[in-house]
Amino acid sequence: MDAAADRAQEALASSWDVRSIGRARGGSRTTPLTERRWAHAVDSHWHLSTTVRCQHRCIYCYEGDRTGFHDVPLKDAKRLVSLAAAEVPMVLFLGAEPTLNPHMPELIRHAVRLGLRAGISTNALCLADWGYLEELHRAGLDLVEFSFSYPDAETYAKITGAAPANYVRLLRAVENLARWQETLGRSRSGGLFPNIVVNGYTIDRLEDTLRQLTRRLTPGRFILTLLRLHTAPHA
Repeated sequence: MDAAADRAQEALASSWDVRSIGRARGGSRTTPLTERRWAHAVDSHWHLSTTVRCQHRCIYCYEGDRTGFHDVPLKDAKRLVSLAAAEVPMVLFLGAEPTLNPHMPELIRHAVRLGLRAGISTNALCLADWGYLEELHRAGLDLVEFSFSYPDAETYAKITGAAPANYVRLLRAVENLARWQETLGRSRSGGLFPNIVVNGYTIDRLEDTLRQLTRRLTPGRFILTLLRLHTAPHA
């Protein structure tokens, strides 16, 4: 697997200006960590899960069975955001898929009112709707981390369990994110963070995956995070 990791790094280095991201580990995603503890951290934020809804059923997803579960109530989600404001400078909203929570714009607004930077970690499908992305921006969206591990529609369907046709929608979302970054997002300090999950389906197709991104995004301006090299079956 060391060789696989080396191949992944080589593919990235040939196409992108790659930097690594440190993430705090340990405890739940809503465990308070004091500002003092965060003082020398690379990534100073809380992850807040707001829903277990998702259009995907990815083979490496940690959420497990989500039958019968829906959204965190708005009042409870706002309380978690308020707790975060006393501990860290930023919140990153997760889902499963945070954009399926109908209160996401309001949660971002609430975070910004409290002085937090607000980002989302998303599969990006809902961002194929430019109007919705504009709404999140008006609410104060600062950063978007989005999943993109798929060189083509067939691989996308194998990994996510979604219809291959959704891949076209995902590509449209990436184009919208590029537009956001170049226009509206210029006023924000965050950015775009494509997240490639390297696995048995993609380890030999990394250059193809990166090509899909570099056709739509400006190379050298984004950070890619490589995760879970060992978890997916080989194609």
